[in-house]
Amino acid sequence: MASGSDLVTFNVGGKIYQVLREPTLSLHPNSLLTQLAEDKQDDKEIFKQASDKGDQDLFKYVLAYHRDRKIILPPAVSMAAVQQELKRFGLDVKAEEIVPDEAYFPSMLKQIDKVVANQKKLLQDQQKQVVIVQFITLATSPPVTEQKVVGPMASGSDLVTFNVGGKIYQVLREPTLSLHPNSLLTQLAEDKQDDKEIFVEGPDVSKGGDQDLFNYVLAYHRDRKIILPPNISAAAVQQELKRFGLDAKTEEMVRDGAYYPSMLKQIDQLVANQKNLLQKQQNQNAAAHLMSITAQALMEKSAKGNGEQISISFDEVVQNKFGSTSSEQRSFAFSCFKGFEQMHFKESMAAWAASIGYQATFWPHGTNPLRNKDSPMVSLTPVA
Repeated sequence: MASGSDLVTFNVGGKIYQVLREPTLSLHPNSLLTQLAEDKQDDKEIFKQASDKGDQDLFKYVLAYHRDRKIILPPAVSMAAVQQELKRFGLDVKAEEIVPDEAYFPSMLKQIDKVVANQKKLLQDQQKQVVIVQFITLATSPPVTEQKVVGPMASGSDLVTFNVGGKIYQVLREPTLSLHPNSLLTQLAEDKQDDKEIFVEGPDVSKGGDQDLFNYVLAYHRDRKIILPPNISAAAVQQELKRFGLDAKTEEMVRDGAYYPSMLKQIDQLVANQKNLLQKQQNQNAAAHLMSITAQALMEKSAKGNGEQISISFDEVVQNKFGSTSSEQRSFAFSCFKGFEQMHFKESMAAWAASIGYQATFWPHGTNPLRNKDSPMVSLTPVA
């Protein structure tokens, strides 16, 4: 067990963390934590104020970087917030050293599938209800008496023109208005016998009103039934009907079932796009993780060599990381990295190699470096 002098206790905004001086802090001499620990040699805790806008739990990622030089983030944790916290403690971390935890992605995809399945079931159930309501409405609606208009075209006196907030509507007196004697529109038409338009105040658009709701008022006058698209509020239409003295029953307002297949198709497309984005991010994360452990294995192999060319295969990377290349271990490693984004891996590896004075070459085009046990995955050659 570590002795008291080997441990340093930090109090970060009231939360206690204990850290080993060796090797956790000593590997980062420029870190603020290391400097605080050097300045205080007794066993008393060191108080450090938590970030004003941050999360105390972000400090554990600061400790993780001290310990492993790598941070694996769950999707719910902001990478930008962690990077800001690291800078606050004097740590300059490269992007490839912060890797989102790909273990979360299968569960996220599973949750998306479950949400979509539930949404589809709700839509399908609602679609069935719409069909049933439409059938009942058609079966029980009283027949509308056919009104014959004398002549080839309705005369001016047969038409009533309404100006609703600047939008013009023309309506037949017979039968559209006459079927609803208590309607405000009918009463306005009876009071004005000339052909001039009748002004009707429209809904307050600045308060969310919609002039197009008047279409549904006219539809009810004409058909005693309103078929609503999914994006139109039934409550808003009922309110507009009451404004014009109409009391429509619930069964007289039905949703248009024709919209549901297209809505389901849109949901499928959105889910497919979301899955593609998640899969791409998962593949990039796999590439970043593979690059990290490959670089670590190359550094350890370089330390044992003579400074000449260094080559490494996927099996060697697995051996270095997991301590075994058994069929079970290799199968596990392959499942972790099988979809890795190769271009992302190559670009990151080439940049890292150049930063330490090497040129990187990679596996032959068209081959899978994870399956080929003999060929090197990466080769590093010193730059002259």
